[in-house]
This record gives sequence, C-alpha cells and structure tokens, in this order.
Amino acid sequence: MPNKRRKTVKWAGIGATGIADKRTIPEGIMPAENSTVVGVMSAAQDKE
Repeated sequence: MPNKRRKTVKWAGIGATGIADKRTIPEGIMPAENSTVVGVMSAAQDKE
C-alpha cells in the first residue's frame, strides 16, 4: 500500500537576489503545498 503522506520540502536560499526574490521563491516554492522557505541569506553584507 503506497504511503499517502507527503513530506514537506524545506528550502533555504543563499545569495537569493533578483530571480530568487522575484520569481523562484514567490512563484515556485511558496505556492507548492509541500514546500516551505526556512531561510534566506544574502552574500552581500549590506543586504538583510
């Protein structure tokens, strides 16, 4: 019998600027029922 429970995929973005902030996270990861964003980090010290 197949397992019908879906596990959650946890995502973290490193250096997430431009395409990640505007497309990948809001349009791809956030709408997915089995995905959650657990962290985002910029490589630049002047960004939070």
